[in-house]
Amino acid sequence: MIVDTCEFIALERTGGSPGDIIDFFGTSELYAVSVMTLAELRHGVQRANSDQRREQRQRFLDDVISDFPIYSMDERIALRLGELDAWMQMNGKKRDLPDLIIAATALELDFAVATQNRKHFEDISGLRLAKPLPAP
Repeated sequence: MIVDTCEFIALERTGGSPGDIIDFFGTSELYAVSVMTLAELRHGVQRANSDQRREQRQRFLDDVISDFPIYSMDERIALRLGELDAWMQMNGKKRDLPDLIIAATALELDFAVATQNRKHFEDISGLRLAKPLPAP
């Protein structure tokens, strides 16, 4: 299962930890993140409005990095991304590149995506969506 960035953001905002994802879904799943999620979480670290908040977000990001396998964009994922982006545009469906990178990663690895932002992913052919964490 690829965990979408929004799941981590929701946990971080409510004082949760990355390990809460494993507690919620159980230990029988393989959990991972796309390298894109690291970029998005680091973006949040850099945009923090105080040193304390920045340090808190960085600790959370460090926990994600230590607790979850990270899948980088290799040539297979890049090719899938190009196909997916072209198909979406040819069918009049616009998606942000970060969501497409996460979707292409999941598709290429045959993983589901755990996300509360179902609208970002629900019409991507072949992509399975896992139940999201309960909303905070």
